[in-house]
Amino acid sequence: MISKVNRELYQKLASDFEEERLQSTIEIIKTLTSIKHDDKETYIIEKDYAIQRLIKALSSNKRFARLGYSLCLGEILYLDLDEHKEISKSKFVHSIYQKLFEHLA
Repeated sequence: MISKVNRELYQKLASDFEEERLQSTIEIIKTLTSIKHDDKETYIIEKDYAIQRLIKALSSNKRFARLGYSLCLGEILYLDLDEHKEISKSKFVHSIYQKLFEHLA
């Protein structure tokens, strides 16, 4: 049972190599999905950590960092959307804006 996402994967999202960015994104999503099925509380903690870290990282000056971070953030938000099928898309987008402003404050 996996208890958290390997933190080194977040650093690899800023790699100059496209394949490394893609593999890191895939591993982060696979790990979060696995945690989601095993332990909902840990999943929420890890997902919130990921969103916070990726939003902050979007301001990076590294050459390819924004590509990797935005790709991974989009995939994590898609996981969240899949989880909230019962709410409207506008409410979901509003909740994303709230998270964004909380992390930027």
